[in-house]
Amino acid sequence: MSIRSQEKVDRTGFAEEEIAKARQALEVSSNLDDPAVVEALLQCEKKCRLSNDAIATKNVCVAILKLCREKQAWSHLIANSQLLAKRRSQSKVAITGIVAQGLEQLEDTSVKLDDATREELLKTLCDVTDGKMYCEAERAKLTRMLSALKERQGDVASAADILQDVNVETCVLGVLSTTWTRRVDARAMACVEASRRH
Repeated sequence: MSIRSQEKVDRTGFAEEEIAKARQALEVSSNLDDPAVVEALLQCEKKCRLSNDAIATKNVCVAILKLCREKQAWSHLIANSQLLAKRRSQSKVAITGIVAQGLEQLEDTSVKLDDATREELLKTLCDVTDGKMYCEAERAKLTRMLSALKERQGDVASAADILQDVNVETCVLGVLSTTWTRRVDARAMACVEASRRH
């Protein structure tokens, strides 16, 4: 019997309580490794996910990642993004929320990420969005950001390779059309630049 065949149970109240408890525990211990913080929220996420409550699941996932961001625990942020997105029967809503949190961090100019951490987060989010049609716009943005990072580091060949590895057979009308067009333009420019250097 599939997890998706079960009826939805509303876990919103439960999730809000667990998030509040985890925030209080983090204020007391100042340690994300405290079992009352992330570990408790991972258990809460599981209950929400198994209850088919996509919104509560997303809220818990986002809360975990926000706690990691607040503590500037980038390795925790990356690991939990990957863990939460790869969980069995994870909802599209939760995955979209996870990716949105990662993008928000990458675009946040108030906190400087070093290039290695930025690259690792970008690669993790690219992995999370890989093959997910409902995350195509985010994937396009992440790929462009990763390519731009490599280009800024002077590795034009890697920047071109990153853009070349992305499939462009889908061109959705509307929101994605300009994103895809920019990606194709960037791919062509990077390839030309790479061929000039060789």
